[in-house]
Amino acid sequence: MNARAPLDIRIASPCTEDWASMSGDERVRHCAKCKLNVFNTREMSEDDVRAMLIAKSNGGRVCARVYRRRDGTILTKDCPTGVAAIRRKAVMAVATAASMLMAGTAYAMGRTPACPTPGAEQSWFDRTVTTRAVAARESMRESKTLGPLIEKLWPAPVMMEMGDIGP
Repeated sequence: MNARAPLDIRIASPCTEDWASMSGDERVRHCAKCKLNVFNTREMSEDDVRAMLIAKSNGGRVCARVYRRRDGTILTKDCPTGVAAIRRKAVMAVATAASMLMAGTAYAMGRTPACPTPGAEQSWFDRTVTTRAVAARESMRESKTLGPLIEKLWPAPVMMEMGDIGP
């Protein structure tokens, strides 16, 4: 068996025994019907599966719980496709969280602060978000990259003195 060739496992007559009814752990269980240890390939590395198959290749019987994909390959613990799928899901979760944070910040920056009514208290959240959003917007106004965009979206207030004619 070539160590670099993909595992091509064919099962002539699959066992119908229920995995949950067998005694053992998630990696190997004992089947009372066939009196063999049944190996769960999903809990083994590809090297472990290869070693098991090579050890039994000289006529020994092997019983295994196999998870097969449509392309015929089997799943093992170190499946690169599975790792890539998990990584994709993690990146999507981080991107979703970041976009929600950016949307919330943009919303807070775009809100015009309400004039405080005498006797009415703003919530801690409104005071904090409004203060920090305005401070962030004003600090970005000075940057060369975002400054023109901030100026276009939120023009700086025009300071006028008594007697000046407004725009």
